[in-house]
Amino acid sequence: NFIKEISKAIIGLREHRSRVVRCAILSLLPELAQFCADAFARSYLDEAVEIVVTFSKIAELRQQALLSSGQLCRAVGPYLASYVDDLLSIVTEALTGSGRRKVASEALRCVSDMVIGLGAPFHPKVLLLLDPMLHNGLTAELIETLSVIATKMPNQRPEVQQRLLEEATKVLGGDARPRLPQPSYLYSWSHQGQRLPPSNKRGKTGLLEDVQGLSGVGVGPLGNMLMQGNARSSSNEHSRQDSSTSIDSNG
Repeated sequence: NFIKEISKAIIGLREHRSRVVRCAILSLLPELAQFCADAFARSYLDEAVEIVVTFSKIAELRQQALLSSGQLCRAVGPYLASYVDDLLSIVTEALTGSGRRKVASEALRCVSDMVIGLGAPFHPKVLLLLDPMLHNGLTAELIETLSVIATKMPNQRPEVQQRLLEEATKVLGGDARPRLPQPSYLYSWSHQGQRLPPSNKRGKTGLLEDVQGLSGVGVGPLGNMLMQGNARSSSNEHSRQDSSTSIDSNG
């Protein structure tokens, strides 16, 4: 009952003209939701989402609205599955609108919190935000957000890595669409340069077994050099042994 009374009183102030009061409302909503998620979701979730969406459209409240949206997702994420599109619109507008530079940091933090709090219902939407996020420049907040995405969405990690590589290359003045080259073979240093065609179907253990079982495989230039060096070392060692034996005999 106490939580309901407090929540009702706070939500009742949403029409207040004071910016300070409205920012306080935004900051308190996630805390109330976290205190008792189930009760808050049953009684006040609709109004809470409406408040953060409405306040996010007001320039002076947008930063706090973004932070509160992310915190609300972490507090009651499982209850927000039907609001994913509404919450997505908040960060999309923040990352693409005219004042995006002023709220880029808060928007990126919001995306991280949404990925963690909303989970699977939000994950397919995240790739739609990659370009807007990258257009705001390479920052510490961006790297942290992309790390969260790559960790929580391992299937999308290659796409995230590729887009980050492209952006970093553009910053350095290189090709706008770089691609990591696929090696045509792998050198085995322990087998004197012998090389094995890479196999996408084998795991690390299988690859090691293949390398250890190499026999009769073509040797590359580096392998030839290593083999010649080993041969010379072996020849020199035999020569030193013969010389030592001859000295002992003469002595």
